[in-house]
Amino acid sequence: MRKGLIIAAGNGSRLRTDEDDLPKPLIKVAGVPLIERVILTAKKAGLSHFVVVLGFRGEAIEKYLQTHQKRLGVSVEFVWNEDWKKPNGFSVLKAEPLIEDEFVLMMSDHIVEVKMLEEFLQRGVVPGEVTLGTDARIGEIFDLDDATRVLATDGRIVEIGKNIENYNCIDTGLFLCSSGLFEALREVTQTGTGSLSEAIRWLAQRGRARAMPMGDYFWQDVDSPETLVYAEQRLFQLLTKPTDGFVSRFFNRKVSGWISRRLIKLPISANQVTYSALFFGLLSAYLVARGDHLSVALGGILFQFCSIYDGCDGEIAKLRMTSSRFGEWLDTVCDNITYIAFFIGIVVGLHRQEAAPFLLYLGVVSLGGVIFTLILMYSYLRRYSQSGSLVTLQTDYSNEVKTSSSIFSRVIDRLKPLGKRDFFALLFMMFALFNRLDLILIATFIGSQLMWIVLLGMKKGVSDALAPVHDFQED
Repeated sequence: MRKGLIIAAGNGSRLRTDEDDLPKPLIKVAGVPLIERVILTAKKAGLSHFVVVLGFRGEAIEKYLQTHQKRLGVSVEFVWNEDWKKPNGFSVLKAEPLIEDEFVLMMSDHIVEVKMLEEFLQRGVVPGEVTLGTDARIGEIFDLDDATRVLATDGRIVEIGKNIENYNCIDTGLFLCSSGLFEALREVTQTGTGSLSEAIRWLAQRGRARAMPMGDYFWQDVDSPETLVYAEQRLFQLLTKPTDGFVSRFFNRKVSGWISRRLIKLPISANQVTYSALFFGLLSAYLVARGDHLSVALGGILFQFCSIYDGCDGEIAKLRMTSSRFGEWLDTVCDNITYIAFFIGIVVGLHRQEAAPFLLYLGVVSLGGVIFTLILMYSYLRRYSQSGSLVTLQTDYSNEVKTSSSIFSRVIDRLKPLGKRDFFALLFMMFALFNRLDLILIATFIGSQLMWIVLLGMKKGVSDALAPVHDFQED
């Protein structure tokens, strides 16, 4: 069983401002303590058992992890290093009695992307050797002066250290290790300073240290107030989705990110944000149902705000690493309750405005199209996806279009941005400002009819999409 070994023994003097501060591993980055972020990242990458080496103010770290261990869903063992002022190699060596097989060595102050760690863990390690994750993007490294430099040739480490002049990549703080690391550490703690870099150098001199390029993934050593600010900025930049529409990329995400930066500091969960977004959505439906110009305009503005604010729950869940299938389904269900309520509000508002009868009939047909579209969406997700997010459906459709020779599919794919919430919410707001509920109704009618036609053509068609599926159960 591969374990994760986390070094959390140092005092982090560059990041801490005074002796009354939290120990460095408990300092929060984007609302999550550093060491918790490391553990949750490793958990998502496939690790479930950890050994944490404690030293400076280790009691606080131990208490925190023991208190939250059940919530984190992992097992944690602790080992103490009374000589925490010595180089980090002494901390690693203290954990040897608790390590049986190959293991992953991580720093408690290093943030990495889940996909980066997943890719790293797919690599095995040769008995007696160590593999170090490296980054060749030297010009993009933040705080390069404090980085550990590496010279690697043909996948082998030649030299490593903070002050070497000839180097071609940077140490990311991820090590895939065999017991050979302990052998090297025992040697360098007796004959040298006992640093981890010195142990890797000892192995490199014997041809037993490999370098694994980590590609374009984000990682950051959080070792100072400046790197903490930079790490938070980069984490927020990673919140964008490949399926985000034009309006979302250039406007909505900027606003929702600003809101999320404030919400992340509050004791509010992503699901609570989802419920509050539902409240605002229902309020927007009530306003447009009143029918008078002012209420319709306010309802349209609030509907557009919901489109922006709805991104905050996903952003908070991703930042706190609390995403779940239940949360995805909750978000999707609440979003669609908002759509149906808003559309019903439009029909009621038109009725109060004494609109032409054919518009009301069109509203009934449109509502049927909307409901049928949602049934197809939910059926598709429950049958073909492990996710409750409509992003999965959008991605699957895009993949199908790439291999399709159908002209209709390609035309619809070109029009797809017009059906995204960021676009139609903005369009609806513009119509609402001019009290044109009829135009919102017509746009909804056209969009909903096209959507269910497209959905019927996906995968194996309507017979499979509407076939009975297993009941959804919360994770």
